Amino acid sequence: MPGKPKKNIPVTRLKSNPEIPAAPGLDLFAQIQKWAPQVILIITALIYSRVIFNDFTRFDDDTFILSNPLVKAPGWEGITSLFTTINHGKYQPLITLTFLLEYRFFGFDPVPFHLFNVLLHLMSTWVLFKFTEQLSGKRITAIVVAALFALHPMHVEEVAWASELKDTLPTFFYFFALLYYLRYLDSGFKWKYWVYVFLFFLASLLSKFAVITLPLILLAIDIYKGRSMDKRAWLEKIPFFIFSLFFLILGLKSQHADGALSQMPTTYSFINRIFLFTSVPSFYIIKFIAPFRLSAMYYYPQLNNGIMPWQYYASLPFFLLVTWLVLRRSSYRKEMIFGMAFFFISIWLMEQIISVGPSLTPERYTYYSYVGFSYILGQWLSQLWTTKWRKATIWVFSAMLVLFCAITWLRIGVWKDSDTIFGDTIEKNAGSPDCFYPYFMLGDLRASEGKLKEALENYNESIYLNPRFAEAYNNRGVVFYQSGDLKSALIDLNNALRLDPKKTSTYNNRASIKASMGDFNGAISDYNYYLKSDPSNKRAYADRGMARLSLGDSTGACEDWKISLQYGNGEAAQLLRQYCH
Repeated sequence: MPGKPKKNIPVTRLKSNPEIPAAPGLDLFAQIQKWAPQVILIITALIYSRVIFNDFTRFDDDTFILSNPLVKAPGWEGITSLFTTINHGKYQPLITLTFLLEYRFFGFDPVPFHLFNVLLHLMSTWVLFKFTEQLSGKRITAIVVAALFALHPMHVEEVAWASELKDTLPTFFYFFALLYYLRYLDSGFKWKYWVYVFLFFLASLLSKFAVITLPLILLAIDIYKGRSMDKRAWLEKIPFFIFSLFFLILGLKSQHADGALSQMPTTYSFINRIFLFTSVPSFYIIKFIAPFRLSAMYYYPQLNNGIMPWQYYASLPFFLLVTWLVLRRSSYRKEMIFGMAFFFISIWLMEQIISVGPSLTPERYTYYSYVGFSYILGQWLSQLWTTKWRKATIWVFSAMLVLFCAITWLRIGVWKDSDTIFGDTIEKNAGSPDCFYPYFMLGDLRASEGKLKEALENYNESIYLNPRFAEAYNNRGVVFYQSGDLKSALIDLNNALRLDPKKTSTYNNRASIKASMGDFNGAISDYNYYLKSDPSNKRAYADRGMARLSLGDSTGACEDWKISLQYGNGEAAQLLRQYCH
């Protein structure tokens, strides 16, 4: 643990580049250095102002915000329960608390939710600028890193997607922890700064368990800054590693219980998995330089006689080439190693060692991991800044930022609503069997809008691409039922239960169909099974009561309606008055 500062500490703050002399022809460069951070924030705010026209989407926004009972939790007990509840496979009490407060003040108006994400993004940009400037001692490096973080198209997903507060909030705390760690080092190990680092780390953990990588980043900073790795350097990290281990276990158990860790296809051979492993960093390196053809989902490659597309095999030599460039002896080696270490440490948990979710390379994993690549580029451009290539450096980097701004602006529009994001995902992954999910979500959207014919078309496509997707059969069966095609509805519900017999809500849906077809005994059997898992469903009690009444069991019907009334079903009171005396 940190104690009193030692004398002759080798870790000192690097001095910034000397001020550029105020001479003709150099005033412009001095002004660029001075005002660039503010300009970056203004441009970022203007570009992301487009977000206020965006709606919620059915990509998690419904799950974590609109349909999340924790968000509507009343009173103080509701708030405290957030810290003892696993929410859809994630322990993220600060995220849910933020959604709860936004809902209490603004309801489900999407504008405040989006604006808060943008505000966090802007504040994180500023904190990152200050951290990078102090770490490198070079203002140009800090400008480059902040600009790429703020405006890179790969970061649109995190900012324009309301439920991705799961990334913007923990990243904000993460950057603050890094900044205060530098202050801790440069102050001669003052205890108060260590406390700040730990508290920001804890706040980040309470928002997203993937930030458990912070202690390793702190060690990388120690080495990069030339700190002596003595007993203090290790002891002060022990609390960080303990909390990291605890949240890692908690996070993995939560996601395993939610089924998120069972998505890795089993058809890949050991050799193919090696190429999948190298394809992930290769993909992110390429997208850092050329962020084109972006998508909300990047699915696992399809096999053709056990063979993946050629680019996955090409990823291994590409990855080895990058590794050689990083490790080869050069005056720039230290910067390269630190930047790549920052990237790989930040992203290692998602590197297909443990498969999380159906997407191979989600864009959101680059949100703070790209700081490593940006730092390498920033340090290189800082060197060019002091040479005759200064003007060329400004023009080339500015042109790149203009291109990135244009792509970012267009990408924000893609996240406008469920229609645009699902349509874009299908277009970018045309022909992939994994497109069954966006088709399924479009089906749900059309069904909620009452467009039953279009909903059936989307469910048909989803089932065609994945004939073992039980939920698509269930939802298509409901639409058939609403359309009056009871026979097709019953076939779909039977198929759904054959594929997933533990999905109890499907029994409730099938019970309604059986009752409509006159099979009241079958309906009651399904209602009985369903109510064992959800004994407080007032609608199911009322419907079972009607089925019992149809079989002449008025006593059983009245008992069901009494229970339904106890759970707040006003219609049950009318049924009791009409049939029960």
